[in-house]
Amino acid sequence: MKKNLIYMTFVLLVVLFSCQSKDKNEGYSKIRQEQEPLGAQCLDKARTYLASQDFDAAIKEVLSVSKLYPHAISAREQGILLLDSIQLLQSKKELETFVADHPNDSVTDARYSSQFEDLCNKVTFYTKKLEHDRQVKVKETRQEK
Repeated sequence: MKKNLIYMTFVLLVVLFSCQSKDKNEGYSKIRQEQEPLGAQCLDKARTYLASQDFDAAIKEVLSVSKLYPHAISAREQGILLLDSIQLLQSKKELETFVADHPNDSVTDARYSSQFEDLCNKVTFYTKKLEHDRQVKVKETRQEK
């Protein structure tokens, strides 16, 4: 009886481990397997642009993933979060520049208060959007398991 239990446990473990995918790209189509690394390279390039605060180039690079590599689904999903981050940092930079250029006038002067408020709203929007997209990604990841 004890030998049967050990044998059955061993067989069950072998079956479980053999069913697990060794490579996360294993079930992908050939074209997707080809495009995923290329899309990831674009995102790496976008991160480099972001590090140097070249926001327009970073955005352009992220958007190119969808156009050039439409089958790179994982790269495109990561691109959404990266794009949110780029836009948030760009908005924060715009707000910082505005405040530096108008240190005392941004809130009290009617000519600038509207622009200041718009920039603050933009930062708030991208902050909430990034958090929302992260939560959606976490939920999708949990559902896949």
